[in-house]
Amino acid sequence: MASIKPQLLIVDETLTGYSGHAFFYDLAVAEGSSGIFDRAVIYHRMSTLPPKGSDVSFRRLRLPPGHGTIHAAYRALKSRWPNTRRGSIPASDTPASNTAATDTPARGKMGYQMLVTYWYMAGIIVRLLLSRQPSLLMFQYVTLANFRAICRIARWLDVIGNDTIRFAIVLRYAPEKFLGGGTSNADRPPGRVVLVTDTSQLSAIYQELFADAVVATLPIPLSDAILDTALPVGVHDDQIQSMNIGFLGATRHEKGLAYLLETIHATSRMEWCSTRSVRFVIQLNEQFEAGLDEVVAELRSLGVDRPATHCEVHIVDGPLNEARYIDTLRSVDIMFLPYSSSKYQYSSSGLVPEALALSIPILCFADSWAGQQVRDAGKAGFLVGETVDDVCEFAGKIMKMIEQYDRYSASCVEFADVVRATNNGKALARHLYDHSY
Repeated sequence: MASIKPQLLIVDETLTGYSGHAFFYDLAVAEGSSGIFDRAVIYHRMSTLPPKGSDVSFRRLRLPPGHGTIHAAYRALKSRWPNTRRGSIPASDTPASNTAATDTPARGKMGYQMLVTYWYMAGIIVRLLLSRQPSLLMFQYVTLANFRAICRIARWLDVIGNDTIRFAIVLRYAPEKFLGGGTSNADRPPGRVVLVTDTSQLSAIYQELFADAVVATLPIPLSDAILDTALPVGVHDDQIQSMNIGFLGATRHEKGLAYLLETIHATSRMEWCSTRSVRFVIQLNEQFEAGLDEVVAELRSLGVDRPATHCEVHIVDGPLNEARYIDTLRSVDIMFLPYSSSKYQYSSSGLVPEALALSIPILCFADSWAGQQVRDAGKAGFLVGETVDDVCEFAGKIMKMIEQYDRYSASCVEFADVVRATNNGKALARHLYDHSY
């Protein structure tokens, strides 16, 4: 059996389309697995057909025959507790709800999600048991209910003596958000389950929490489109008349849209802008989280109503397909990441390696994961960005980075080779294989 390469099955229920960071991550891992795994398949719950010409296999997650039982159970929950929403994150996934151990509606929603996970995995597991081909199932963006269901299935495979199926669970959040009020024996992963994070901080936390578990820190894979993009040629200060400050990605609270708005106003008031044009390139997706209406509306008004000045705002309507995203990314001179430290203190952002791989310096909060990357690069002798402790410092840092842009650009060009060699699908697939087998 050792001579038979395992197949890699990437299970991602969160995919909503064939674009965006989540999809490009899965695609990079699948493409990079060639030569390491026998083949790669991406399992999803989308109803749309995959892109033509792709070498990667896509398969839709389907509930096995008899899944009407699940819908009947859901309807029973719905009639008893009207606040139960199908597909919602279980209340027990949040710290607040875990403080109420007797919250029956929360436990009901948790049980429903676990039941769904059991059912759709049953079809996959049965096929794998019949084929007896070694397989590694990699689960993306799991909830606590998913996590517990996967661990229980892994224990059942231990009981029946299976030695062909293994699991990797990708964890992107700190335990207090993911596990809520604490852990139990049911939460502890058995030996065939590898816990995967993409930051050393998260790995250390989960290793302390699950002392006997295998916890691996894997690189963040860049898409082939980024890896194939030629690095820009550096320019000198006296050639710079206009600079693009990029704010890209999903439109969410923790991305710091309020900080972005404050920084735009502060930058427009700075005297140095009278001789140098600053252009904020901002991606705003059509759908965004509740509570962002006013901020999004004001940002859009700045992009439309503001007269031509030294500080301009350009809105890029999203979501973006890969080609448009890469074009927009390449147009950026400084990547602005004013992300909430409470969310991104331990969690990664795919924009960090993407920007650095294209030699784009970054600007972020010091106590975020991105800030740690800037400091680590600095210790290695690379000037790849600036950090701040307070939002009021962002405008001044933008001024500094523009005035000394040739220093940042030259250093980022050198550092881009380091980032590209580390953050790719092939490197991730190799790390994943080595930690699982």
